[in-house]
Amino acid sequence: MLDVREPAAFEADHPANALRVPIEAWEAAAKSGETSFENVTYWEQAITDLGVGGPRPAVI
Repeated sequence: MLDVREPAAFEADHPANALRVPIEAWEAAAKSGETSFENVTYWEQAITDLGVGGPRPAVI
């Protein structure tokens, strides 16, 4: 499960195995020409960097 809430809210309580998404950074990256959503490689790496993939399931 990916959680986009503020860091304090996430730290206060979150589902087991949830990952906090750095939504502020992701929003800025999505608006940038170099890292827009058209840059699939960038976004694959951003998701992988969270630890999503392989044996860890993702709930979307």
